Amino acid sequence: MHSQNTKEGRVGSAGRQGRATFSVKFLTSLRGLLFAHLTWDIVEEAAHLSKVFQADFTTVTRAMAAVNNFRLRLMNMKETNGQRLQHFLNQIVGTNSFNEIFIVRSADDLKEFVTKKQKVLDDVLENLEQKFSYLEKDPVLKAAAVLDPDIWPADQLSSYGEKRSKC
Repeated sequence: MHSQNTKEGRVGSAGRQGRATFSVKFLTSLRGLLFAHLTWDIVEEAAHLSKVFQADFTTVTRAMAAVNNFRLRLMNMKETNGQRLQHFLNQIVGTNSFNEIFIVRSADDLKEFVTKKQKVLDDVLENLEQKFSYLEKDPVLKAAAVLDPDIWPADQLSSYGEKRSKC
């Protein structure tokens, strides 16, 4: 590992060696690896949301659905582990190493992680609500749902939205 070589070889400035020492401690501790994999799961889900907002011809209802989907996936992560985190946990069962690197752990690491995981996910959900609450609360955006062909019923297409669009 590059950071470990920098730390042990005393290569570079004192600041660089300090950052290397921190990186080695973080990447060889169970706490750090759990947090890194949780973050990976969250960022992967956020990337899906970002792609919807960046896509050409995105409708308001698609954006609302993507935000809601992201919210539901985060809420699911509170109950179960994300794909990356679960894969990591499966890999370290019965061993003290990960990819041939010794993992430093304490007895309470998993218990503490569960508490921190809930807090991190609560914070992300709160930020999501603050940033995108206008999508669900704005009356103009709510009314725009009538114009989205993805939600139109196929059998009543000729009269769909007529009652909701009359003032």
